[in-house]
Amino acid sequence: MDKGHILERLAEDALRFYRTKRKPVPRFGIWMNGTVQWVEPDKALFDSGESKDFTFREIRKFVDTHPVKAICFCSDTWKFTLTPEGNEAMTLDPKLRSTAPDEWLDRGLAIRSEVLIINVQDADNVILIQVPYERIDSGVSWGEPERVLLTQEEFDGRQKMFGRLPSPESFHSKGGI
Repeated sequence: MDKGHILERLAEDALRFYRTKRKPVPRFGIWMNGTVQWVEPDKALFDSGESKDFTFREIRKFVDTHPVKAICFCSDTWKFTLTPEGNEAMTLDPKLRSTAPDEWLDRGLAIRSEVLIINVQDADNVILIQVPYERIDSGVSWGEPERVLLTQEEFDGRQKMFGRLPSPESFHSKGGI
């Protein structure tokens, strides 16, 4: 299977899995030796910036020392979208970007929504998919996925598993994303 198809297959497998679930759970898949192994790790590994740093650092070590062709991370998170007032405030005072998103919410500068993030990557490319969702009594109402395709050179952050190491500034516990 060629590399582009591997990424697309992992992305579609992840989307199909979550469409059948009543709640989002952390999950990752590793494509190695022609097959995908899916893992649902303990949610505690994603409870703090420090535990996320540790988890992704250890996975990166595994990727560096094994014949991993592609990897997929799935997790839920909060998405902060600036309101028109927020856009104007950020333009007038760029220092606001370095304040905590909760402050943006308190000031009416942003709205918060839940999204599932699917990050699929190989040595060359990254597919990032955001799927908005709402928790409802019967489970989850999934929105339409949004996809972005990047090269590994354009991608950074603790989930970067191939190529140059992620920059320290991109790690949450060190004040980044």
